[in-house]
Amino acid sequence: MRLAQNLYEAGHITYMRTDSVNLSDFALGAAKETITQNFGSNYHHSRKYKTKSANAQEAHEAIRPTYFSNRSISNLSREEAALYDLIWKRALASQMSDARIEKQLLILVFQTSQHKFVATGEVILFDGF
Repeated sequence: MRLAQNLYEAGHITYMRTDSVNLSDFALGAAKETITQNFGSNYHHSRKYKTKSANAQEAHEAIRPTYFSNRSISNLSREEAALYDLIWKRALASQMSDARIEKQLLILVFQTSQHKFVATGEVILFDGF
């Protein structure tokens, strides 16, 4: 919380003592612009979340970077930079399209025995980056 407080007081993130999951319309627009510029429009999927908790603090929006265009901030301590990076990634990910995953299954059957070897895996698909 001390690191988050430092980021908040420096104007890098929104108010951090909240459990809200809501983003303002300004933040939704900024996230869309950042995702479209950095990854392409097919990676954007706007979502508006609703808090399920009856005790949620809805006076503030969710914790997010003040400006999504600030991918990183110079002059932060290592710990502050790591926290900012986490906040930036999580907030942006909340407005991105679902991952496309290719599932793979390999079955090896041995002729000399009744044993078989089964392996499964998943690969996240990217569109050209």
